[in-house]
Amino acid sequence: IPETLKLDGELIAEVKPALLTVKCSAGRKAIRQLRDAMPPEIKILGVTVPTSFDEEGWISMNPGLNIGNSVLRFADEAAEGGADGLVLSGRELQYLRCEDHGFSEIVIPAIRPTWAWVKGDDQRRPVTPTAAFQQGATRIVAVRPVTGAVPNTEGRPESPREAVEWILKEIEQALGA
Repeated sequence: IPETLKLDGELIAEVKPALLTVKCSAGRKAIRQLRDAMPPEIKILGVTVPTSFDEEGWISMNPGLNIGNSVLRFADEAAEGGADGLVLSGRELQYLRCEDHGFSEIVIPAIRPTWAWVKGDDQRRPVTPTAAFQQGATRIVAVRPVTGAVPNTEGRPESPREAVEWILKEIEQALGA
């Protein structure tokens, strides 16, 4: 996989994305190959444990490794490989405070504003925008609350634009802006 990521990096570098994700499970050597193939202005983010896993599901696939320990291990691999940041659940940011990896980007997916919590959601470790930024996120991913905003009688946003406005207002309140 290191050679594959090197070749991928060389091809992707021509497109010049701002961010590029790579699974931390690829390992530090593969991440380093990707980093070395990319211009420094392209930020590489290591994806840790997908937010669709809960503790039980993760341990069933990775016996003896809980999510917290796995995130720390993946953070080490990403840092050693030269990644600029991580993609991880906001619930795991607490584990990273104990160690300084020097990441400039912390991206939190599975964002669920207080008005967007849904029973039966397939995301097992979601957090609110407030929690994400209070824990140190630099970016969030809030796709479903935005794309799922439709006319309703439940007092929720009724369009994607309105959902984004509500999310921004929640972030402003959280940050005291």
